[in-house]
Amino acid sequence: MDQTFMKSSASPSLMSSLIITYGALRTYLRHPLWFMMSTLVTLPGFKRGIAKEFSEKWVQSATLAAWIYIRLKTKIGSEKAFELMRAIFLPTALAVFGVNFRIVESPRTFENLILFHESLLQGLFSNAKEEVIEQSHSRFEYQCTSCGYVALFKYLGVPELSPIFCSVDNVFYNSYLPNKVTFSRGGVSKTLAEGASHCTFIYENHAD
Repeated sequence: MDQTFMKSSASPSLMSSLIITYGALRTYLRHPLWFMMSTLVTLPGFKRGIAKEFSEKWVQSATLAAWIYIRLKTKIGSEKAFELMRAIFLPTALAVFGVNFRIVESPRTFENLILFHESLLQGLFSNAKEEVIEQSHSRFEYQCTSCGYVALFKYLGVPELSPIFCSVDNVFYNSYLPNKVTFSRGGVSKTLAEGASHCTFIYENHAD
């Protein structure tokens, strides 16, 4: 692996996030641009109310989604707001994952997938507690016993957003090398967001 690819984790571009958000909102809101502008204007006040024990990395990466969702619920109801957040968050997060995993610059291999995964853990997820269960050429399994997203969303009163963030793992990792590398949780309800004692991550290499 060329070490020039091993840069610090990328952050989602605010502009790209807003473009995706606007594209989703315009179908369901009469004045989507006004909703977005008022959300951004009131976001700093929302952030100031968050307890200091949460890492700034977690706050910066998750509070905009939480504030959009909270405000959307008052506009279109909880059920529609939840599904709309799923539509907004997944493509935004996939774009960010693609940058963090250098899908343009580096070959897509099982080894690179794990390498960039470890790099990401040292960046945004540096506060996560990870225990490696197995690491070989064909399988990488680990457990995570803490998650800033789960704790933060619970604190903000919107714990239901956590599974949306978890679902990005399923989508991205299973599309990284389709049918050659598979990702799973090892069963149902295997995440902290679903009440488990830890999150399970299993990557399997079927390429060789």
